[in-house]
Amino acid sequence: MFEFAQEGVPTEIGDRKWCLPKTFVFGTMLAVIGARSNSGQNLPEDLTVTITK
Repeated sequence: MFEFAQEGVPTEIGDRKWCLPKTFVFGTMLAVIGARSNSGQNLPEDLTVTITK
């Protein structure tokens, strides 16, 4: 039901398929990680998040 497309592919949200650009997904993740309300959250020491270009 979910498809993560390259930049430039139109966003499609329907009953049978949601097609979202990868940039939308990454942007949403960054918004959640960077939210002030999540500033006190921590990851387990054996888990890391790396953001690269």
